[in-house]
Amino acid sequence: MATDRNNIDAASNGAVFESASRGLNGVRAAQHGASRIQSVADQWGNTSPERLAGRLAEELHAATFNIDAAAKGFNGLQAATGAAKGAATAAADVTVTNGSRIIDQAQLKFHGNPVSTTSNVAKVKYDGMQRVVPADQAQRVREIAGKRGVDGLGQRNYPDVATNASDRIRSGGAESKPLSRPEALDAAKNPHGVSSELIGGRVGSAVKNGAIAGTVVGGGISVVVNLVAFADGKKSGEDVVVDVLADTAACAASGAAVSGVAVAAEVALVRAGVNTLAGGAMPVAIGLTAVEMVKDVGRLVNGDIDGEKFAGRAGGHVVKGGCTWGGMEGGAALGTLILPGVGTIIGGIVGGITGGLFGGWLTD
Repeated sequence: MATDRNNIDAASNGAVFESASRGLNGVRAAQHGASRIQSVADQWGNTSPERLAGRLAEELHAATFNIDAAAKGFNGLQAATGAAKGAATAAADVTVTNGSRIIDQAQLKFHGNPVSTTSNVAKVKYDGMQRVVPADQAQRVREIAGKRGVDGLGQRNYPDVATNASDRIRSGGAESKPLSRPEALDAAKNPHGVSSELIGGRVGSAVKNGAIAGTVVGGGISVVVNLVAFADGKKSGEDVVVDVLADTAACAASGAAVSGVAVAAEVALVRAGVNTLAGGAMPVAIGLTAVEMVKDVGRLVNGDIDGEKFAGRAGGHVVKGGCTWGGMEGGAALGTLILPGVGTIIGGIVGGITGGLFGGWLTD
């Protein structure tokens, strides 16, 4: 039964590793977005709330787009404001790139009423760009543009606004979070609060998704393993239910813990000045290894293993963590070549599971 438990752990850890990596990328995107919000707030703090709100709307759309791209495994997809690129007066407020290639541009207008927003976002110099407006004005903007028809002076492209004006940036399978004008004004009043909420939400989401990954994969494999044992007459129906519930709970807790420790490990690595390691998947490997070692501390205290076994298993956890890391990175890279996003995630999960099982075989 120990082998079954190890296989369930390895499979769960592989899925958790991929989920935690995406969650950590989301946290990084949120941290970068929060930094941009603070920088813009400092730079434009002496202007009117309306003007600051417009600037922050750009940063929030870029940040939430990047968070969504990270969650979906689109690692090469990146949105950045003109201000962040040192081109605050560029025609495009937000540029979306995939690697080094520009794939989309967006212009944002957050005026005080739909009529003014429509007039300004319709300018022909924004043709070819996405036209993004406040969520609470989007429908009315499209209606107003539809009634105005073609501008005889050729200065505004109302038909394009009527058809394509949106409350979010969409590109490459990712999208930003809709933002209303009141929300943008609230951000201008409390940029620090918005920054904290942006980061806090991603940390919480990373932990939750880690728990879900552990539950789905670890719990699912436990069901299969235990049903096979039941069919072979090795377990009673009651034992199967108890063991599946225990395995699922353990995998969920482990998934949440790995994600949480990964975030903490990244913070520690950054503070230690080891930014190269902090920027990759190393924090997740640290989280995975730490959680497994904590489990063994419990086993040692309960007398399930002795000191010698504990020391041997500690080395094994480091090896398995490294193999899981390598398998996930390789699988994700291969999956990205086949189908960016979905392929990245599936490749990462399969690679992580394979690496974890290989690491377990090496240390058994």
